[in-house]
Amino acid sequence: MSFDVLKIKRTEALSLLSQQIQKGDALFKKGCLLTEGKKMDSITSRDRDLFESAFTQWEDITYSTLFKVYKSSKYASEFKEKHSSKVEYVSSTWVPDVEYYLSKQLTQKLDYLKMLQDTIDDFREEVDQPTAAEKKGKLEQIPSSESSVEGKKDSIWQDIKNEYGMDKRAVGKKISFVTDTFKKVIIFRDIEQAYILASTGFPKPAVILAGGVIEELLRLYLQTKALKPTRNDFDGYIKACQDNGLLKLAIHRLTDSVRYFRNIVHLEKETSLRHTISKATAKGAVASIFTVMNDFEF
Repeated sequence: MSFDVLKIKRTEALSLLSQQIQKGDALFKKGCLLTEGKKMDSITSRDRDLFESAFTQWEDITYSTLFKVYKSSKYASEFKEKHSSKVEYVSSTWVPDVEYYLSKQLTQKLDYLKMLQDTIDDFREEVDQPTAAEKKGKLEQIPSSESSVEGKKDSIWQDIKNEYGMDKRAVGKKISFVTDTFKKVIIFRDIEQAYILASTGFPKPAVILAGGVIEELLRLYLQTKALKPTRNDFDGYIKACQDNGLLKLAIHRLTDSVRYFRNIVHLEKETSLRHTISKATAKGAVASIFTVMNDFEF
């Protein structure tokens, strides 16, 4: 599967994003020092103006950077929209610009950038086919940490294939109705992490992730069928599939099971060992992802 969302090479994209994240973190620390231990009215307008100017400059550079990195403008637009409307009053009390930028704008925008950085390794840049000499040169330039990450991901999907008979390419074909590239990357990531958690003895988070993947796949699948569920939640998606005969009865039972176990992960419902999710249940929840996928029809 090829993701052609990048305008530039992956390593260059990571470098540009990392620079902006570092600058944003430094700006956040500067703002914290500015407001630490001070009353609201003791922060001068000059301090606020200087911080606002620095923030605006960082925001503008990051915005243009995202245009440089991605072919689609959606990533730059989503970054820009993070808490873009300014709120100056809370309970009739003036909130200084610095505090607002730290608590609303900067933290949200940094979180978004870090999410992009975490998933960019799954994007493949669109480049001309290299010659043998260029391939050799590229291999020599790849840092050991990057090759190690790629190797681990390949190993995870090989394990998934051995256990469930589904590799990454097969999964991509089964969910080809997911047209948003970024969304598809998130789905692949959560499948990988659910499998790792289930396999290494962390059943509770594995079931949460597996249930989330199935819920989102059902939602998107219903969209492709132009069907609107009565409720926009897991129950509503399953009922819509049942009412329209989209999935087999066995699949409904699997999705019901995942929904049930995901609902009991709340701590107050774990009243005894009988309610604790087992490793076997977690492995079954991951298996349900692939079982549901196999039942999708286009």
